[in-house]
Amino acid sequence: MKFRTPAIVGALALGLIGTASSSARTGPDPGSHLVSRAVFALAAPHGAHAQRETQPLPNPAFAGYSTAGSGVTVMVARFKVPGVACSKPETAIGPGAFLLTGPRDRVSFNAANIIVGCYRGTATAQEAIDVDGVESDYVRPVQPGDTIVARLTDTPGGQIVVQLRNLNPRRRFALRRTGRGSTPQSELAGDWASIDAKSQSQLPPPDFEPTTFRGVSVDGHPIGSLSPTGYNMASSSQALQIATSPLRGPAQDTFTCTRGA
Repeated sequence: MKFRTPAIVGALALGLIGTASSSARTGPDPGSHLVSRAVFALAAPHGAHAQRETQPLPNPAFAGYSTAGSGVTVMVARFKVPGVACSKPETAIGPGAFLLTGPRDRVSFNAANIIVGCYRGTATAQEAIDVDGVESDYVRPVQPGDTIVARLTDTPGGQIVVQLRNLNPRRRFALRRTGRGSTPQSELAGDWASIDAKSQSQLPPPDFEPTTFRGVSVDGHPIGSLSPTGYNMASSSQALQIATSPLRGPAQDTFTCTRGA
């Protein structure tokens, strides 16, 4: 893999652990301007949940919302694949849903997301599923505007099930991976950043269309009812890279991530 998507979620005290990945690939969709090449991958974090803040906290690698959970956890988020403009040759961002599980001293990373970005100046997209820190990369045809549903279910003592579905009738797919269930620690929905797999240096996000996450829930409860913590992605110099909007909608389960200036 050329790139990895890190989880150096500063305020969450999440570290970076590189993991091996396997891949299953299909050919590109001739009708899509997104070139289907598995050139990105996710890395697994470990860490703990932060306390709620009234304003989004700056974070070097994540934009979105996080909350804490325990017992059986079902995390769901819906979003549309954003289009990207390749003003820089190599960038990426991964909208999706994420779940941290296990003991606090060795938390495992679980993810269901679509990684979009630019590889050698060409728009690209791939699906990535992580279960217990082990990644599976897929290339299924996707286009900007396709509706994606990410769902993660964790049953301590049972199974963790990670699912990613494309609801577009022309490109419908359902991906599913399972692993050993563990104790949920944190649930997150939003945008994950990207690093270069060789240099381990973080890449800037691409110029992407605003991404709205809808129907974000944990155990059937709107995320806004669970005292979540919001994050903006910011560079080391505190330059805003991705802004996270306030939660909105009657259920407080919708928010938008927008590329900063």
